[in-house]
Amino acid sequence: MTMLLLLGAAVMIPNQDAGGVASEAQQESSCAASLEEVRTIILSGKDNLIFTTWKGEGSAHIDAKGNYSWSPTEYARDRQLSIPSPASIGEMSGGSDLSAVESCPAIRQFLKDNHVQYGDKAVDAAMERRDPDVVFASLSLAKVDRGGDHALIAEGFSGTMLGGGGWLNLMARDKKGSWHRTHSAPTWIS
Repeated sequence: MTMLLLLGAAVMIPNQDAGGVASEAQQESSCAASLEEVRTIILSGKDNLIFTTWKGEGSAHIDAKGNYSWSPTEYARDRQLSIPSPASIGEMSGGSDLSAVESCPAIRQFLKDNHVQYGDKAVDAAMERRDPDVVFASLSLAKVDRGGDHALIAEGFSGTMLGGGGWLNLMARDKKGSWHRTHSAPTWIS
């Protein structure tokens, strides 16, 4: 049932070695970027959030050229940050469908510490109640570029009545190693 909620959102996987396995450092970087996006979502003040462990089955293909209507965030405008090159966006697009919530123990701990529900049981219970106030949040594991300075995250939001929308978010790592959302682009709406 959960996979029906965010049909059309796309997700990425962390950089992989030639054998298709993400290194520990790559996984850590992907989780750090994804955790920052989870923090941003929670701090945005959305009430009644439930984070899904959606894996993106049936997800739409991401335009590898980055042909989206990107909007800069305040962070990007203040620092005059531009969108990464189409080649960099292409490098970060595509891949399998990994959930940030399932892939990163630090995200699950952060959600627990902030009393935010997550997981299939919470989603199914809200669906059974047809709770109109619940917002389901789904977040891909960040795909970090080779340089380790930019990441791409797909996210989607929907409710128990299945309406919703999705976005791609570009992230940048600052000199101190912290991740920040720099640009967003809508990808789907239902």
